Amino acid sequence: MKTVILVVALCVASFGPATAQTAKPLRIAVSSSSVQLKTWFIEDLKTAQPEAGLSIEFVDRTDARRDYLVLVHQIGGMANVVIALDRSGEVAASVVHSGWISGKGVMEASAVELAKKLASITK
Repeated sequence: MKTVILVVALCVASFGPATAQTAKPLRIAVSSSSVQLKTWFIEDLKTAQPEAGLSIEFVDRTDARRDYLVLVHQIGGMANVVIALDRSGEVAASVVHSGWISGKGVMEASAVELAKKLASITK
């Protein structure tokens, strides 16, 4: 019985570090026409970052180390436009979400989608 337990423990231990992803570090500044939208988006992006394999540090838009400036705008409470600009001001990723869910729900969906896009383009 002890042999079986040891073998199972070794197998489980071997899966841990080998399958764990190293989080990709990013420095992101978020800008919005509304303090509430900015707050919601940052909270939702913090929640989405582990699943996307990111480690996000939120910085000021004037920070020279910033990787992306993310612009967040909500249209009529039912649609979001999110644009991530790289250091040179070029569009790196964008998300447009609309639907008959709450404004907060649209914001959360936008944050999750942007996190996935940024993870896919970050080396």
